[in-house]
Amino acid sequence: MRPCPSVMPPDDDHWDDLLEPRAVRLPDGRELVTLRDAGEYIEALPKREQNRPEWQWAVRQLLRAAQGHGPYRMFARLAIGTALNGKPEPPIGNPDDAPPSPKWRNQRKRDAWR
Repeated sequence: MRPCPSVMPPDDDHWDDLLEPRAVRLPDGRELVTLRDAGEYIEALPKREQNRPEWQWAVRQLLRAAQGHGPYRMFARLAIGTALNGKPEPPIGNPDDAPPSPKWRNQRKRDAWR
């Protein structure tokens, strides 16, 4: 039987687990390797920056990962990367200036027997 979370031993945390699948590179060249590194980095941010929705989402994913939920280590890494770099702008229109494909392409020839 599993003990209640309130009586679990204090050494049963996952803050020293690695971020998956690789570390997060910061703009200054440092890397966030473990969940603890990521938590300390977020704590060191100014309050105004911490209150942005991107960082709030990253903190949520980080806390879930620290509770031992395996897939959330990857989600935490992705959320931190998104908070650091922002979302890429979606292309508008035709970014490569490619001509539109002809209407008859990908259409089968008519069957004479139909």
